[in-house]
Amino acid sequence: MLDVHKRSGAVWRRYLQYLIVGGIVGVVTIALREAVAFLIGTDTPLTYALSIVIAYATGIMLSFVWQSGFTFGRRVPYTAGRMALFAIVATAGAGMTVVLARFIRYGLEVDHQFGLAGPGLAFAFAALSTSVVSYAVNEHVVFASISHAAVERRK
Repeated sequence: MLDVHKRSGAVWRRYLQYLIVGGIVGVVTIALREAVAFLIGTDTPLTYALSIVIAYATGIMLSFVWQSGFTFGRRVPYTAGRMALFAIVATAGAGMTVVLARFIRYGLEVDHQFGLAGPGLAFAFAALSTSVVSYAVNEHVVFASISHAAVERRK
């Protein structure tokens, strides 16, 4: 019974690390988008979209490196296949967040209940909810061999 609690605690600690790393990467990605926009110099719909694409792609790569190092174990083989799978999971997570946030905001009418805070609350709840799914997929698919090897090394 104690072993089950120990493993459960380890999963929650890794999930908390996953959220913290994701939050830091999010802040860095936003700052990068601002820097790219500054370097481009002109603000048009096209350059705005370009700055987002550059920042988002860089954020995914940074998240892959940091999640693999800090959350799922050290000495990670950075393969193109693992990176591509991580990018697919990240993109799918973003899509799930949009769908869920729109449902929460418009389907549950949180704007009427929470006013100006409604959109942000809907997004926050959706992002946290989908992070559970993306964490599970990353742990059991993208970083599966790494996580299990890291756990074995720590024993």
